[in-house]
Amino acid sequence: MVAGVAGVLAVVTAAAVPAVVAGVASALVAVLVLIEDPEEHEPAPQPSEPVLTGTVAPAAPEVDDDVDPIRAIFESGPPAGGSGMLGPEFLLTTLRGRVAVARRALRPLSVVCFEAYDMAPDGSTTALVPADAVAAVLRRTLREADVAGHLDGHAFVCILEDTGENGAVWTAERVRRNLLEGGRSRRFRAGVASYPAHGLEPEELEEKARAALEAARDWATDRIEVAGAP
Repeated sequence: MVAGVAGVLAVVTAAAVPAVVAGVASALVAVLVLIEDPEEHEPAPQPSEPVLTGTVAPAAPEVDDDVDPIRAIFESGPPAGGSGMLGPEFLLTTLRGRVAVARRALRPLSVVCFEAYDMAPDGSTTALVPADAVAAVLRRTLREADVAGHLDGHAFVCILEDTGENGAVWTAERVRRNLLEGGRSRRFRAGVASYPAHGLEPEELEEKARAALEAARDWATDRIEVAGAP
């Protein structure tokens, strides 16, 4: 009797083991699927919006690599007399920086002050050449490294890097010729001062260039006057 019962239990146990093993295996597979890649089943946490306090800084302006440097000089900064060109305060500040660079690099630098008038048939001056016309000529004449702007109510100024006296005179002559394109009748006068030949300080160079322009005004024809040595 006892032997019969034991045989029955052995048969039942042998039959149940595979089913139990299969059930455990299925449960393990389900658990592994859930923990294999939790990112596929749970959305990634989103960063919270920052809390802004105080004044928000404006976005940085986009930089256009195709901007003409000379055109940018005329269209930025404080305009002088509504002409759209830079005023003497900006130019003097720029001149100080350029002279400092020229001094360190042991290179020349020149300042050209000039004015241009339209002429009547009888040879009298009628009006100043419009500032936008002068700006257009300077954009075609000067190099990218040069700076130009409005000196005062009727004169203009150019700061020419790595340019001595002779180069500055030639640049002024090119400006004069370009202003006369198309057979226009105009009067052109200019004053040139160079570092270090005519002065070592920015204020001195500006003063010498202005004085040379004043001397050029004494002539009844076009004139490019060079400053005297210090």
